[in-house]
Order: sequence, then C-alpha cells, then structure tokens
Amino acid sequence: MSPWMDVESCPVVRFSAAITRSSSRGNHVRTVVRPNVRMFMRSLRALLVILLSAATLTVVGPVGRAWACTCLEQTTQEHFDGATAVFVGTPTLVADDDPVVWEFAVESIQKGDVRTNQLVDIPRHEVEGCSFNFTEGRIYQVFAGESDEHLATGICSGTTELTSQDGLFLPAGATSREPPPSQEENETTTSASSPADSRPDQQDVPATPSNAAEPEESSTGNSTWLLAVVIGAAGVGAGLSIVLLRRFGQG
Repeated sequence: MSPWMDVESCPVVRFSAAITRSSSRGNHVRTVVRPNVRMFMRSLRALLVILLSAATLTVVGPVGRAWACTCLEQTTQEHFDGATAVFVGTPTLVADDDPVVWEFAVESIQKGDVRTNQLVDIPRHEVEGCSFNFTEGRIYQVFAGESDEHLATGICSGTTELTSQDGLFLPAGATSREPPPSQEENETTTSASSPADSRPDQQDVPATPSNAAEPEESSTGNSTWLLAVVIGAAGVGAGLSIVLLRRFGQG
C-alpha cells in the first residue's frame, strides 16, 4: 500500500498523516487533504448558520415563550428600580384578548405616575404559557413598565399578591402616597365649589397627568442572555475554524 493511500482510507488520521509526510511526497498528500479541509470548513459554516437560526427562533419565535417563563434572579429592590410604576390595587378584567387588559382600583402608589383607575396589560403568551394572571378581588403590588397604551407587567416583573400590609415593599426613604382624584371626583368638586363658572364645552375634556414618567428599561424580556451565549459559541467555532485552516494550509 502506498504511503498516501492510508491518508484517504482512514478519516481519523488523514489530517495528522498529511503533516508528517516527507517533502518528496508532500505535494501529492496536499492534493488529497486540502479538499477535505475545504469540505470541513463548509460543514462548519453550515453548522454555525444552523445555530444562529436556532437562536433567533428561540428568542423571537414560539420556543421563546417557554424560555420567557424562566426569569433572571433579581431582588425586589432591583425590580423596584427597573419599574416605571409601582402601586397597590385590586384588579378587574377588562379584555381577555392579546394582551389581557386589567383595570386596577389603585389604593396607594409607591413609584411613578399612576391613575386612580389604571389599565395594565399582560402578554397573552404569559397568561397561557406561564400561568401568570390576576384574580379579581385580590390585592396586588404591581411592578409595571410602559407599553404602547397602558402600563404592562409580567411574570418577571416582581409583581406579587399581598395577603397583608406586611408584604408591601417600600424602599428606605421612599413614601407611599394616595392616588390622584379621578376625573369624576374632580368634576364633582368643581361643580360644588363654583357652579357658575362651569362651562359645558369644558366638562368633557379628560384630565391629563402633568408629569409623564420617563421610559425606563423593563426588567422583563430576559431571553437576551440566551442569544449572547449562542453568539459567543458561534464566535468560538469561527475562531477554531480559522486556526484549523491556517494549520492545515501550512502543512
């Protein structure tokens, strides 16, 4: 058997054998081995594409809903710092849609601008896939971020049911305040204090909060770490492929 035939017949040792061949036969060995290196590189690139595609589906596709039920471990203080608004209230279901919409009768406010009757959204996939939802008549301390129209909360926000006032979280130095009067209460007070000054064309103008809360980063959305891990693995694989290509190319 010729010295280079074992390189073709044994896929386990053909790369190492190509490196140890004598110079008189090196040119012939390289002719056999280099196409195999290119095939290896093409296979590695295809594998990296598959991994990146799987990562994308995990973060934004249906599989991401399963990962969304797993939250990064955070303290209640971290949930409080990351929330746009924190308040205590009792929910009533408004719309069982996507998102699920609840209206809270707010009892006290610990952070942010919150209405007396505040609408809060929950993503539909968290209700169905993670069993996260409210129950009418119970009291909750809600940690909420901003959504398109209302406030929004979720399984990773830190929202908890209160069974007593002992469970209320209030950081040192923070104060809990009462919600502002509702529009109906304002109209009643205005009409009672100065009925002659009330104008019909101004009675139906809704009250607008004077201080809009600035958007803050929501602490939900915790699938980003998974994408980072996969991209890191892809980078390691790409670096390894470059090292192998240079090594076999020099051989």
